[in-house]
Amino acid sequence: QSEAEQDIRGGDNKQASKNQDKAIEQLEKALKELEKRMKQLREKELEKLLANLEERVGRMLRMQIEVKAATEIIDKAVQKNPGPNGKAQTAEIQKSQAEADKELDIISQADKTLKLMEGEGSAVVFAGVLAQVRGDMVAVQRRLNEGRVEKQTQIIEQDIIDQLTMMKEALKKAK
Repeated sequence: QSEAEQDIRGGDNKQASKNQDKAIEQLEKALKELEKRMKQLREKELEKLLANLEERVGRMLRMQIEVKAATEIIDKAVQKNPGPNGKAQTAEIQKSQAEADKELDIISQADKTLKLMEGEGSAVVFAGVLAQVRGDMVAVQRRLNEGRVEKQTQIIEQDIIDQLTMMKEALKKAK
């Protein structure tokens, strides 16, 4: 650029034009290199995000599997020894409420994961699915808190597990 300015001052417009073209070419090359590096950085950031999301979904999945297993055990106890009106006795209700507290922990994990997805445009589909799964988690938490461990609760829990499993697999593929 400065060579072009000197050539213009010296009256050598042809050389000034060549120097100007050379400066533009170098700027374009530098811009392309910068764009390439920015793309690589975005890809690395996306990889980190996907790995983080996969780990979080995996954690929620493990927790949900544990809650479902406990729900099934409590339900078997209720079936074996029902309380008045064929419903759960106090001990089973208390166990169910303890599982409801664990479900709240899973909901908290879902909330944190949704917040993480908020700023990432490419995670919109995952956020939509997770928001629906979170709604099911809230329903399970309410049912468990009421001591409702019957088949319907277990079906919702299995739906959550299935959705989280699909999300985890999709995130693994996306990496």
